[in-house]
Amino acid sequence: MRIVMGMVLWKRRYAVGKYAGVLFGLSLAVMLGWTEALAQASSSITVFGRTVTVTGGGSQNIRSGLAGGTTIIVDGTAIEVGRETITLLDEVYEIGPDGPIHIRIEGDDILLEVDGAPVASIRDASRSERRLAGLLAEAEAGDAVAQMRLGLRYRHGEGVDQDFEEAMRWLRKSAEQGNDIGQTNLAIMLYRGEGADRNFEEAREWYEKAAAQGEAVAQGNLGAMLINGEGGPVDLDRAEELLRLAADGGEEIAAFNLYLILRPQGLVGTDTQAALRYLRLSAEREYLPAIHRLAGLYSRGNLVEADHAQAEIYYRRAVERDHLPAMFELADLLLNQGESTPERLEEGLALLHAAVERGEVRAINDLGSYKFEGNFVEQDEAAGVALFRRAAEADHAIAKRNLAIAYEHGRGVERDLEQARRWYQSAADAGHQRAPDDLERIRAALAEAEAAIYWYARGGEQVGPVPLSELQALADRREVGPSTLIWKSGLADWIAAGGYAGIAIP
Repeated sequence: MRIVMGMVLWKRRYAVGKYAGVLFGLSLAVMLGWTEALAQASSSITVFGRTVTVTGGGSQNIRSGLAGGTTIIVDGTAIEVGRETITLLDEVYEIGPDGPIHIRIEGDDILLEVDGAPVASIRDASRSERRLAGLLAEAEAGDAVAQMRLGLRYRHGEGVDQDFEEAMRWLRKSAEQGNDIGQTNLAIMLYRGEGADRNFEEAREWYEKAAAQGEAVAQGNLGAMLINGEGGPVDLDRAEELLRLAADGGEEIAAFNLYLILRPQGLVGTDTQAALRYLRLSAEREYLPAIHRLAGLYSRGNLVEADHAQAEIYYRRAVERDHLPAMFELADLLLNQGESTPERLEEGLALLHAAVERGEVRAINDLGSYKFEGNFVEQDEAAGVALFRRAAEADHAIAKRNLAIAYEHGRGVERDLEQARRWYQSAADAGHQRAPDDLERIRAALAEAEAAIYWYARGGEQVGPVPLSELQALADRREVGPSTLIWKSGLADWIAAGGYAGIAIP
């Protein structure tokens, strides 16, 4: 299950499930990933007093081998386990007399481990073809698990061409026989509209059947649908119950959803401690949005006491998973919070530049600010303005206001009050709280400039009076240049037009 929060704070989004894309409801969004809702097969036997565990693969058969050993057949691949050897694909591997044996089957790869240490990694290219043929025979014979597995193969294009209609056909056969994984995956396809039109009502019905059998993914996805009111009425009490069951069943995204609805201003209550408990549980299960959220809470002191050391730990965990927002936020923390050391500043700037290269708009604006003011880096106002413009064109409200400030004061760019007005307006439209006051100020300045009467020098004579608009037109025609002297009421003396902010000299 996945919960994805929108970038706009007042558009909170919830997501659930392990299988799909983002679907927007009135207040929630459901996101279902691609992880197969199927536990990996595992079995163990004892051979010559030592435990032999086989993980993965499909059908498994065991028979007595030579000299008291055992032959394990997984999807037609024979693995002979002797007292001190393993024979596989005509190769004999020495394993010694002691230690548990673990045989891992991952697609066409077979990995041998003894006492936790790798012994061999073998690829059997014929496994896929044999597995598919065997799976098809079992599915056609009516085996519900085989039908479910075959449906998933067609859904994901594993060993076959991706075919949603064929996937749905086999998953429906499995679901109708009561297979909870088949029911869950069929519901996912119906929810996403894969192989047929989207059908929330039927998806909800199949989730109900699978959830009743204790299938955790179905419980979590159904909980989200009940919150969203998709396929039926909203039922927040039952949604919370289902999410708790799913979280207790190991679903990390259900745990994250519970945090979202139980926290203050959540949908079903204000149980802060329970919300935090589920958030930590989700993070412990390595759900990236939960790790990132905990980092932010510790950084801001929201719901927990501010703790920059803890924030840094969680941010680093997210960065290790290549999480771009966390990369920027860790850079900000290293540069602006905690002890300032050369090593932290160097790492913070490296992370910031990496985030800028990948287009993180907040990082672009922040690097622009540092260059504009000369913080942490050599001051370069023009480079700062270029970064502000890049972030502003990506609709970053703060960058828009920063660009307006640069135009208003002529820093890193020619002073241009009209450009300042335009960017202040854009910042206000993007929701910047201070931009409306800026806009009022700049409009007043523009009105005052337009109302003023000017004189300018030409051929040793004073020419005027003219309004600002006419003076600007003369500059546009290059009849007034940067060295032309101008004067208006309020100026102590004549000044060069190039040094007057109210006129843009080409």
